[in-house]
Amino acid sequence: MFSDAGISNPVFEAELFLANLLDVQRHNLYLNSPFVSKKIERKFFNIVLKRCNHSPVAYLLGNTYFYGYSFKIKPGVFIPRPETETIIDVACHLFKDKTKRLRILDICTGSGVLAIVLAKIFTSSKVIATDISRKAVNTAEENISLHKLKNRVDVLRADIFPDRNEKFDLIVSNPPYLTDVEIKDIPDEVKKEPFLALYGGVKGMDTIKKIIDIAPGILKKGGFIIMEISPHQVSYFRDTGIHRLEFFGIFKDLYGFERVVVLKK
Repeated sequence: MFSDAGISNPVFEAELFLANLLDVQRHNLYLNSPFVSKKIERKFFNIVLKRCNHSPVAYLLGNTYFYGYSFKIKPGVFIPRPETETIIDVACHLFKDKTKRLRILDICTGSGVLAIVLAKIFTSSKVIATDISRKAVNTAEENISLHKLKNRVDVLRADIFPDRNEKFDLIVSNPPYLTDVEIKDIPDEVKKEPFLALYGGVKGMDTIKKIIDIAPGILKKGGFIIMEISPHQVSYFRDTGIHRLEFFGIFKDLYGFERVVVLKK
């Protein structure tokens, strides 16, 4: 069924879903031949049918991994990508002292992965995460509780950032940045993800420009903003004076694409 539906790794995915339902490691499907009840069988083929309709694997499993940590994920919430881990790597490069008391803001937090991983790495930090989506905020709250970080990570429902008198050492964001052209060519399973988390306007810059507009007012002197962008948008940052922010650099993701821009106040 998976092969006929064009799923690229049919055996692996079948093993993955069955192992998840049985709560065993994949190899134990063969080593121990666990009993599969009729109830599990029905659940399995229900998942198979949804996957054949190109529902994302993360939605069907109910969890995903980011920077080596497990996170809950639900339909209607953006699924984190490996290339976004570049933001974490860059933050670690910019702030060598992991015990420093940083104030961090994560804009467009989605499931909360950036906020949570940064809180884990920078052990004295305080993190605020924001998202306009109620589903995203609820999922981020679940993940914050899962990772026992409620005392250091707060999530707020807001478009970019609420009107609060706060300053940050670091702002991170993976905003929606797909253009009119790009959004038309995304794979079927990506179309199952929230449109607002993907589409960034005609040139993909709508949310990015909002963030740049507000950042100088809430960044501390010497503070950084680290943001994921499309490789097509790199020239905008290199060629344009961005308000009161200094262009600091562009960093490549694990696939070799220019993916993360850094600006400094």
